Amino acid sequence: MVKVEASPVEMSPEEAICASSSQFAAYGVTTVADPGPPLEFIRTYCTMGQAGKLSTRLVIMPSTNLVEMS
Repeated sequence: MVKVEASPVEMSPEEAICASSSQFAAYGVTTVADPGPPLEFIRTYCTMGQAGKLSTRLVIMPSTNLVEMS
């Protein structure tokens, strides 16, 4: 397991995903999982994935709260 220190920088979801994706790639990580991301991040993941902007495979695990809201 690789420990990556979080930085307290304000970023948009797309900026945050790009930054973390670059960090994962630098460590050779090819697949990541995001358990319980906010709906805004799920939408951003989908948009970025369709545009080919993700450099890692992603497993999204929506929380049951999101399922109940829809």
